[in-house]
Amino acid sequence: MVKYYISMKWKFSEAQFQTKFGHWLKRHNQNETYELKIVKEGPFRFNQVKEHQEQGLLKSVGGIYIKIPDSSSKTGHSNKKPFDCLFIKANEAYVAVMFYVPFQRQYFYRIPIRHFLALKDYWPKKSIHEEDLIIQVGVEKYYL
Repeated sequence: MVKYYISMKWKFSEAQFQTKFGHWLKRHNQNETYELKIVKEGPFRFNQVKEHQEQGLLKSVGGIYIKIPDSSSKTGHSNKKPFDCLFIKANEAYVAVMFYVPFQRQYFYRIPIRHFLALKDYWPKKSIHEEDLIIQVGVEKYYL
């Protein structure tokens, strides 16, 4: 059982989180931007969110233009993209952190980007445990 539990722990990926999160987002119909992160053990490390991701989230609140790159498959055929570009002006931007626990209902926390940047600056460590995120920061838990 322990061996199975350990192997299951690493199978859940950010792509799977992205899919489940997409369903949640469609149900809640928010005009927001997100950077998704998974923590499979230990605390959430602030450096998991890269500087360009922080900047992208900040820009999205003021308005950001995004060009969808042309892509081709491994066979050389062009994949169809829905359109060339978009402009987003989000109401809010978040870092969404999932503390993944196998065989339990998945959930995540939304940290507004400005709060995340402030937290990263004033928190005494380079990472934060889930309990501290709830108690000290006061973020809310959302179920997928």
